[in-house]
Amino acid sequence: MKKLHYIIFSCLSFFLCLFVVNASNTGFVTGDGVRLRSAANTNASILKTLNYGAKLTILKTVSSSDVKACSKWYQATYSTTTGYICADYVQLDTTTSSSNTGSYEKELAKFPSAYQTKIKALHSIYPNAIFTPFNTGVAWNTMLSAEYTKSGRSLLYDTIDEGYFSTDSWSYNYKTNKFTTFSGGRWIAASKQSIGYYLDPRNFLTEKNIFMFEYLAYDSKIHTKAGVQKLLEGTFMATKKVDGKKSYADVFMEAASASKVSPYYLASRVRQEQGTGGTSGLISGNYNSTYKGYYNYYNINATGTTTSQVITNGLKYAKSEGWNTQYKALVEGAKWIAKGYINIGQNTNYLQKWDAFGPQYGLHQYMQNIQAPVNESATTYKSYSAISGYKKLYYVFSIPVYTSMPSSTSLPKKGNPNNYLKSLTVNGSSVPKFDGATTSYTVTVPSGSTSVQVAASKVYSGSSVSGLGTIKLTSDSQKLNVKVTAKNGAVRTYSITVKRSSTNVEIDQIVNAAGLTRDGSYLGGVAIGTKADSLKTKINNKGGSTTVKSSSGSNKTSAVLATGDKVTVTSGGKSKTYTLIIYGDASGDGKITSLDYVKIKNNITGQKKLSGAYKEAADPSKDGKITSLDYVKVKNHITGKKKINQ
Repeated sequence: MKKLHYIIFSCLSFFLCLFVVNASNTGFVTGDGVRLRSAANTNASILKTLNYGAKLTILKTVSSSDVKACSKWYQATYSTTTGYICADYVQLDTTTSSSNTGSYEKELAKFPSAYQTKIKALHSIYPNAIFTPFNTGVAWNTMLSAEYTKSGRSLLYDTIDEGYFSTDSWSYNYKTNKFTTFSGGRWIAASKQSIGYYLDPRNFLTEKNIFMFEYLAYDSKIHTKAGVQKLLEGTFMATKKVDGKKSYADVFMEAASASKVSPYYLASRVRQEQGTGGTSGLISGNYNSTYKGYYNYYNINATGTTTSQVITNGLKYAKSEGWNTQYKALVEGAKWIAKGYINIGQNTNYLQKWDAFGPQYGLHQYMQNIQAPVNESATTYKSYSAISGYKKLYYVFSIPVYTSMPSSTSLPKKGNPNNYLKSLTVNGSSVPKFDGATTSYTVTVPSGSTSVQVAASKVYSGSSVSGLGTIKLTSDSQKLNVKVTAKNGAVRTYSITVKRSSTNVEIDQIVNAAGLTRDGSYLGGVAIGTKADSLKTKINNKGGSTTVKSSSGSNKTSAVLATGDKVTVTSGGKSKTYTLIIYGDASGDGKITSLDYVKIKNNITGQKKLSGAYKEAADPSKDGKITSLDYVKVKNHITGKKKINQ
């Protein structure tokens, strides 16, 4: 499929070359100091010396015996002077040609209607350009899904607005508000919506960005050293010399001639990959002793998750190719691009990022940055716009069309996307099994409750929360909504169903409000060494009446609490009894000692099994099993290395 695509473009380019030569009676000069002579021969007298952009009326094409200097000439009129000019220095203007209009309209009709209005506007700007559809045959959603992967196939730089990044779990930790980084540590996975926007060719049918669809062949009539130099302004390449000898503009022109690739594209690519400062170890020539004297300007095969990996892999490849001078890296690298991308069908800047060739769409890409075609097309435009008459130059724009495309695409809203809660409480107690990713909860309150106090904390300080404070209850089952609005406007709604319920449930709520934990009839959350009267006071302050008895049935007042103690809470004339669990106190003596260590070990070996509350207390890891992890926790508690969390 790639090979076929290349052949189509080759034929198209050949057709267009014939087409513009025969279809126009006007043109303009494409160089400075070009001579209009009295005859079609370089020895003929000079009538006028013309500079770039001089408009001509072409009368006819003539041959010449002076074929070594110029094989084809035009008889042409400039102002009031008629003479002969070498065709190599003339760009024909097809704007007024009925033949060109027919060809343009024929190509335009091949585009979907959503493309046509924008292409018509571009045709008025670039009247000699050919706009041709590249019908990929790929369904839009197939291509989009191929580009959105956990491997980080499509990335954005970390200085881009956070609203454009992916918030899927493999890319974003909502609990810490941190994004996963890729490719050297400064790149983040783009969201699917962001990818869709930059993938959609219709968004870039503009005066500047149309150049991402430009056919990237070198054309000596269009591409000039002056144009390259203009593109290099403001970068390290503007004034420095390649290997201390030639200017970068000269070398890019030589690389273009050798690879048959546009020098504007090559210069734009290096500018994109190396930045304006050019400080990367890939082109310093002195990264380390292993790769000293090697260069990789186009970042070819420079892959990895850290900066060190990226540079090392890029220089490893440069060394394998023998790129031991800056000149070789620039020229031979250009040939590599031609062979690896342009000559197999990825012959526009767009297609080098968005690989629309099956069966593994998106796999053969030059860059991960989804903004690269946009940025590079803008720098290419900058170079062209420095040329007098650039709007009338001959261009070929190959614009992809996908099947089943949406009516339009847009960028996500800007702003941090985090709209998660860190905590959510009702009457001072956390909602059951709170998790920021879970948005639905049920809470039971005492039957006589007329209101509840809802509070929350947010993960990201810049988000806003509504629905908090004192909320009146008007029914026995009432849904409350807490809304978290992210900086980008995205809203996450946490719903809490508040139910008024029976006395026993009221007692559970009293225990919860006292800061204790319940697991069925077991009661936990009591620190080691807590005395019975302290526990009573804590529960009674929340509306209960409490008694504590030891496992043998004797009342406890100021005695230290232990595993197996019975805690009875009374409210509204009804009572509920819980069995106390102190994790690590498997012996039930209210202390964590070597005795507990032995009991846990005996349970594991089967020498003496534990049961009931004592079995529960022997599981300080709280994983539902009694294993070596539990006696390690007891041992660490005894030695003071790490206390057991109740």
